[in-house]
Order: sequence, then C-alpha cells, then structure tokens
Amino acid sequence: MAEFKKCPWCGETPELSEMPMWHGTHGYHGSFEVVVHCTNYKCPVKPKTPSYNTVYKRTLDEAKKAATNAWNDRKRGD
Repeated sequence: MAEFKKCPWCGETPELSEMPMWHGTHGYHGSFEVVVHCTNYKCPVKPKTPSYNTVYKRTLDEAKKAATNAWNDRKRGD
C-alpha cells in the first residue's frame, strides 16, 4: 500500500477506513466502502476522499488504491 501524503490543512497523517456495507441482513453482503480521512480532531477542515466501494466489480485492493490515489492527488482546495 502506498504511503499517504500529510493533510494539507493540519499536517497530520491520514487514515484509511474500511467499513462493511452490510448490517445484519441488509446491505451489500461481502462489500466494503473505503475512505481516506484526516483523523486530527483539531483539523479545521477534516478532509476526506469520496468513498470507493467493492460493489461494482472492484476488489478491496483496487478500492484502497483508488482512495489512496484520490487523497494523494488532490490539492489544498479540494
């Protein structure tokens, strides 16, 4: 997995969250939503990427890579 660039607003290292997209018996069983976000509670912006999921033929590794690339490729104004 690639390393994350620091948050452009506060300088902290972000975190990748992998969340199941099902709850009990409803949702997309076996699918995950992946997001990269700033974890600094004092960050003035608390930026995060769009969510990338595994519902539409994307593997979990592909979703993680897409979220990481989205985080690392954005500018401060994104």
